[in-house]
Amino acid sequence: MINLKDLLRSGKTEEAAPEPEESPVEVRAEGDELVPDFKEASDYIADVKEAEAEQVYSPSEAYVPESAPKEPVTAVGQPVYQKNEADDGGEEPYEAQAMGVSLISKEATVLGDIITEGHIDIVGKVRGNVEAEGNVAIRGLVSGDLSGEKIGLYKCRVKGNLTAGTGVVIDSDSVIIGDVDTENIVLGGKLKGDIKADRMAVMRSDAYFIGDVVTESLAVESGAVVNGNIKTLVQGDLEAPFDD
Repeated sequence: MINLKDLLRSGKTEEAAPEPEESPVEVRAEGDELVPDFKEASDYIADVKEAEAEQVYSPSEAYVPESAPKEPVTAVGQPVYQKNEADDGGEEPYEAQAMGVSLISKEATVLGDIITEGHIDIVGKVRGNVEAEGNVAIRGLVSGDLSGEKIGLYKCRVKGNLTAGTGVVIDSDSVIIGDVDTENIVLGGKLKGDIKADRMAVMRSDAYFIGDVVTESLAVESGAVVNGNIKTLVQGDLEAPFDD
């Protein structure tokens, strides 16, 4: 690039310093990474590696665009819907398309129900039910029921029932008051309510649980506090092992 000001002064050309390239914006919040996949119960207990434990509890950081409003935002009234942008008449079925991630930022407060056909990451406050066809990550305050394919709760407070198709992860800094109905649950925080886990329920060492548990497989790490009735689902006759 020619610096015209220096050219007029000395008659010589001088190359101006190259402008720094803008670093590309990295979108780190992928819907499938909001809640980790579930493993065998034994992988969460004594023999679990520290790196694996961190992976279980660490959510991917949400991407907040520069255009996001800086002032607190409050939404009041009708439920919030996120519709699929693809034409309903398209050849590709909805299930084959990648789900987007809806973000409720830290500065936002939503008063009303939220319904989305994709994933949702709530860092702010919601007073209402949250229903997602994808995954749900909560890092703020929610007063209402949650439902999704997978639910991850990280350093949050939730008062409401949780319903998840695949599983629920609750980290050690979360407090939940409500029932849980899912396939798998990994509890590392405080939960007051009943648990129904069709496949497995894991209580980490920092878990504090008050309520009843019904599950096929239960794993409790040393140090966990569990106060309630426990029922494991067994195929066949329960009395058969005691028969002569």
